[in-house]
Amino acid sequence: SRMEYKHTAFSAEYKDVEKVYKKLRDNMDKVATGINNLMTYEHGGSAMKKIYHGLSMVSSASKMNYFSDADIFEGFARINKDLTDSDLDEGVREVGRKTAEAYENISKAKEKFNEQCGREMEVLMSMKKRAETTDKERENAKIYRYDLEKAKQSNNPEDQEEVDRLSELFENSQTRNIEMMRDFIGADGLQGVLTRVRDLNIEFHQECLKALERTK
Repeated sequence: SRMEYKHTAFSAEYKDVEKVYKKLRDNMDKVATGINNLMTYEHGGSAMKKIYHGLSMVSSASKMNYFSDADIFEGFARINKDLTDSDLDEGVREVGRKTAEAYENISKAKEKFNEQCGREMEVLMSMKKRAETTDKERENAKIYRYDLEKAKQSNNPEDQEEVDRLSELFENSQTRNIEMMRDFIGADGLQGVLTRVRDLNIEFHQECLKALERTK
């Protein structure tokens, strides 16, 4: 039969932290997918399909293959390099040269961004293991609570020593759980990953802006 808890309860702090922890734990795969999309959009997806569709309207199949091994930034750099042929107008050649250099630098900056984001993906993988450990400890806390409630409901004076022992186990388990869940949530956990990926994005886009500003 289901236990009716009259004498034991998880603390308000525990329940609040657990609610946040469970929501973040259950959304970790979405976060990983989002970061992976940030790392790979220049190689495929709907953006690349649209670019290839546009190119197919004006380019031959052989010219399309010209871009097949390049990300979108490197691909645009190659287009601009083709505009630096000596038989073209000097103004066009100058714009082509500067723009090609800019997009080559952007491509390199994106490679660096991807590498750094890859490390954050590794953090997410380790966090999955941490979540498994935390969930086991959460189950332990439920078991201690059940046993403690059962001992308290027996109203047997001889069980007082067992009640004291289980009370300590239950409280210690709650304390450990709160600490583990806060670590998962905070700067050493998901919040830290999201913050660092945001900062990497800022750094990458600043590099893009600097590279393009130099073409003026």
